[in-house]
Amino acid sequence: MVWNNRYIERFESAERAYKDIKPVVSKYHPEEQDVRPLGNRRNKWERIVKVNDNCYALLNGFDRSDTLRNMWCMRGRELDLSPEAVKRWAPIVWERHPDRKDVFGDPVETVTVRGIKRSHDHARLKFIRSYLPRAIDMPDSSTVRIDDVRMYLPRTNERDDGDKNFMVFERNTSAWGPRFYLTSEEFARPKIQSRINKELKAKIKPHMDAFYEWVCAMAPILPSAPSWASSADSTTKLQNRVDDYHERASKYREYRMNQTKKLVDAGVMTGFWSAKFVPERTIEAIVTEDTELRLALAVLFLETSELQKCKTKEDFKYARTQYNRWINRVCGLVKTTEVIEAKGN
Repeated sequence: MVWNNRYIERFESAERAYKDIKPVVSKYHPEEQDVRPLGNRRNKWERIVKVNDNCYALLNGFDRSDTLRNMWCMRGRELDLSPEAVKRWAPIVWERHPDRKDVFGDPVETVTVRGIKRSHDHARLKFIRSYLPRAIDMPDSSTVRIDDVRMYLPRTNERDDGDKNFMVFERNTSAWGPRFYLTSEEFARPKIQSRINKELKAKIKPHMDAFYEWVCAMAPILPSAPSWASSADSTTKLQNRVDDYHERASKYREYRMNQTKKLVDAGVMTGFWSAKFVPERTIEAIVTEDTELRLALAVLFLETSELQKCKTKEDFKYARTQYNRWINRVCGLVKTTEVIEAKGN
């Protein structure tokens, strides 16, 4: 069966879900693997695992808690993980503690939550949101909210065996207070501080200013990224406007790719997709006034700025601000650090 009640509110719900869900049995998954998908049975990696009679782990796959993580990628066989390893790294773990009693004399129930592992980890965030109790919410990837109280949850660092970036919530069975309350340590949200390397910037500032003046002179004659608003005339048929837009967009993508290739070949960028600038080579291209590389850099800057659309003095002032941020970043002049202050400061 498909477990339709996506929210698991208590230990009993996790226990019932495990018993109700029929294991997937196929030529890839023998019965002893005990693969019990929580939602759509095609998403076998999103499953519930019985650690012991008093502990159930909810796995979203592809992390250190999943013994089958290599099989989902067709890269290997089942891993031999201890129950403690599964419990330690799972995104959601429900536990019943027979040695601890609540106000009614029943065993205490806790739910442990681990956050995302990396930026844009949307699949894991969606999974956690789907199967956490309704009283516990994750409005964003680093925040847990209970009764409008927001708490910071750091990313899980799977490379650190001693990682303690998780939260433990105890279920409140009484009629008073919140339905869950935090029993583990509360994390202090770090403050992001950015500092400019003023010494290096002072050395290359004349070249940065000269490069900006050159970009301003070249901007009117360089291609700009096409927009729907500029596609043909408003009186033109819709299909003609669509064709015109896609034709110009295709030509611009080819032009931009050629410019990016120049930077990659010169070692100014590390690649085409999700690439980073190499500060030393970028500074060298600006200081030596290499026309070919300067042109490629100008194309990438103009794509992220409003310089080609400026009409008023305020517009040009804003474009200069955009340039300052961009040039500081690509030249490696900005150093970002996280400062964690003691809670209450």
